[in-house]
Amino acid sequence: CIRDRYEVAQKEFSRLEYLYFNSKEISERKKAQARAIAQIKIMLRICTSANTLPEYKGPALTGKMEAIFKEMEKMTHERAAIGVREVKAVSAYAAAAQEYFPDRPVFTIIGELDPRQRSRLIHGEFEEADNSILVCTQQSLSESISIDCVDNCFISELHWNDSRMSQFYYRFIRYISTRMKNIFYVNYPDSLEPHLLYLLVAKERMLRFLTDPD
Repeated sequence: CIRDRYEVAQKEFSRLEYLYFNSKEISERKKAQARAIAQIKIMLRICTSANTLPEYKGPALTGKMEAIFKEMEKMTHERAAIGVREVKAVSAYAAAAQEYFPDRPVFTIIGELDPRQRSRLIHGEFEEADNSILVCTQQSLSESISIDCVDNCFISELHWNDSRMSQFYYRFIRYISTRMKNIFYVNYPDSLEPHLLYLLVAKERMLRFLTDPD
C-alpha cells in the first residue's frame, strides 16, 4: 500500500498538491520550484507515516514501523526512542508500538508539553522501566535535557541537514554516557530516502573538508 501511495505521489501530484500545499499568488517560476519541493516532501512523508494520510487504505502497521519494532524485539531490556517530525506521526507510531509491545510502557513527547513536565516524565516513569519506548518529535527535546538512559535511537524521518537530527540524537549521547548507544537511520531502499541520506553524508564530508582539509 505504501508503494501504491508513493506511485500516486509521482503520477497524481497535482491532486495531492492542492490538498497539502498552497501555491497561490506566486510567480510561475517560483510555483514550479515550490511544486517540485512539495512533491519531494509528500513522497518523504509517505515513506515515514503513510498511515496518517487520508488516502491510505493499508494496515496500521507500516513496513517501516514493523522494521523498527522487529529490531526492538532483540532489545528486551533496553530503552529505545523513535524520532519523527510531525505530531500525527507520533500518535501513529505510539499506537502501533502499544499494540505491538503490550507489555512495554510507551511514552510520547511533543512540543506542547511543558519542559518541566518532559523532564519529570523522562526521569520518572520512563526511567523506572528497563524496556521503555519513547516516541517524540525530533524538535520537542530541548538542548539542555540529558537522556542517558536511552540505549537505542531510531530516526524514522530524515532532515535536510544532519545538524537538525544531531540535536535530537545527542540528547541520548552525552559526554557523561556510561554505555554504548546505537543510532538507526531507518529508510526504504527503493525510495527518495537513501538519496537524502547520501546527500547528508556528502554535505558532512564537504563540511569536514572545508574546516579541516588535511
